[in-house]
Parts: sequence; C-alpha cells; structure tokens
Amino acid sequence: MGKRVFIALSFLVGALVGLFLMFYLCDEFLGSHLNWSRTTVTTSRYELKVEGGIVTHAKPFRVHVRATDLKVNLLFRGRERSPGESVVVEVDNLPRGFKTDYQGPGFPSRGDGTFTVVVPLRKRPVVSRLSILPSSIRMPFTFWVGGDNRKRLDILLSLLGEARRERPLFIVLGGDLVLRGLWWQYERLLEVLDDSPVPVFPVPGNHDLEFCGRRIFTRYLAPGHYSFSYGDSLFVVLDTNGKERGQLKWLDGLLRNPRYRHRFVFVHKPPFDPRQGHHHAMGDREFARRLLDLLVKRRVDVLFCSHIHSFLETRYKGLRIVITGGLGAHRKEPLEPFHYVRVKVGPSGVELGMVRLPPAR
Repeated sequence: MGKRVFIALSFLVGALVGLFLMFYLCDEFLGSHLNWSRTTVTTSRYELKVEGGIVTHAKPFRVHVRATDLKVNLLFRGRERSPGESVVVEVDNLPRGFKTDYQGPGFPSRGDGTFTVVVPLRKRPVVSRLSILPSSIRMPFTFWVGGDNRKRLDILLSLLGEARRERPLFIVLGGDLVLRGLWWQYERLLEVLDDSPVPVFPVPGNHDLEFCGRRIFTRYLAPGHYSFSYGDSLFVVLDTNGKERGQLKWLDGLLRNPRYRHRFVFVHKPPFDPRQGHHHAMGDREFARRLLDLLVKRRVDVLFCSHIHSFLETRYKGLRIVITGGLGAHRKEPLEPFHYVRVKVGPSGVELGMVRLPPAR
C-alpha cells in the first residue's frame, strides 16, 4: 500500500513540475514581447501605431508586424532626438503585387509579400506614414478556406504548394492549426506560414487555445476576432470556442455597412452539427442561435466552419453553411479526402466547391 502511495505522489509531483515548466517555457517563448501591445510600440525614442496588423516582435530598433488585413497603415513618430540611429520596421503576410504610399524620411524596400522600411531618427522628431494595400481590385477573385491540420504540417505544406501554383488572393485557415496550443507546436507552424506565397488569415480553434495557446495565437497570428475587406466584399473572423457573446454587437455593426455586396463569416466550431445524432458544435447554444439569426438578418453569403473533419454543406433559413475540416486531422463521417474549399467571387455571384489535395510529398 505504501509503495502505491509513493508512486502516486511521485506521479502527481512530476505532473505539477511538468505543468510549471510548460507555462514557464510559454512565457520564455513570448519573452519580452509582452511589453508591447498588439498594435502599439512605445519607447523613449519613438512610437509606432499599427492598423490592419499586429506587432509580433519588438526590440528597441527593430519591429516586426504581421498583416491581418489586405490593407495596413503604420504611423511612426520620433520622440527623442537620436541622430545616427534608425528603426527597422518589417511587415509580412501581404498580398501579391501590393502598392505602398510612404511619407517621411526612410529607406523602403519590398519583397514577395513583405515590406521593410528603415526610419532614421534625426535631430528633430520625425513623423512617417505608411499605407500598404492591394495594387488594384480585380474581379473575379478567388480565395481558399480549409481547417484542422493540427500536427499534419505536411498537408498544410501541400495546400501552400498548390497556392504557389494557382495564386488565390488569400487563404483562411479555419482553426485547430496546432495539436495542443504549446509553444513548440506554434514555432513549427509559424515556420511553415512564413513561407506562404499568399496571405494567410487564421481562425482560432479550440485546440489552438489550450494551455497557453490563446496568448501565443493572439501574439503571433491574429486577434481572436477581426475583419478585413476587398472591394465590396467583407470578411469577418469570429471566436466560437467559448461564451463570446460580446462579439455579436461588434459583428452587427460591421454587417450593417451598406457598401458591402458580399459578406463572409468564418468560425471554427459550427453553430450546429448537421449530421444525424451528432453534436460536434458550439457548446453555447443560445449564442449559436443568436449568431445564426443575425447572419440571416444581415444576408451573409456564406458561413464557413471547421471542427468537423469532413466536408458538409447545409442551410439555416436560407443561410449557406459550409463545413471544411480536411487539412490533416483524423477524418470523420462522412469520410472525405484531404481537401480545401475554393471560392470564386465575381459579378455574377459566389461560386464554391471542394478541391481534393494531392498526396503530401
């Protein structure tokens, strides 16, 4: 009996030590980046404000921004006179063929989906403004949607390989991009996404937010909920992994805007499971009902979901709902191949269909 108690206590102590180390390493991964907010960097020498992106890394003289919109605005204000010094600002996850409007001193340069500007700090405080946006609004355009790759980065790489060949405008990943929300899993994911040929806009999934995952997701990938637009099309990402009813008022304000002809909403957990006898969906049914009614009222074109590892289409009071969870997680009924959804938006409306991915190499 005493030996069993000793083994149980040893196991418990080991588990507690493991949890402590995991959260400690999570903070080490985030490091000093927590000293900066998601959209502002402030030092004694300068202040940087970001719209349409998040600050992922910030050091005294180097800042990295990941775009969460097809349009990004930066406002840089020098505060302290520091002649001879300069600040490097890098922006990535940009659309192909973007254009820029840069006002102020500095040395801008561009790459494939990236933009860098070196802002000198002069004897007098400087003000620099940068706008990055698509070079033109083309019609028709295509975007892709997929989700639930979890640890199958080989399938995600296959998707990005197809994107390198076909060049959609952007890709929305519908969540569960990592297995357990751990920093080393995010590190591997970010290495893959950094090589994407087109912008990638992620949706938070329940697996992404486990342990310290929410902090990492919102620090390095995107806010929990956000929106972007292209021409007269609006795209909205929501967090449906808990009781997030506060998003509905914000969402309604976006969907009310009459300038948008097309409206697309992206969530991870679907509001209901269309399969008979299953409930792999949002846990907060009241939130799900209110969300659906709002989307119907505001005439949203398509609600895209993941979470169910298959391909399903259904409707709710005329609202089209597409579930795509075929980027690598174990497949569920009905069994479908690894896939993504290709969406084409044009003058005649919205067309979409499932596309099978070739075998991972």
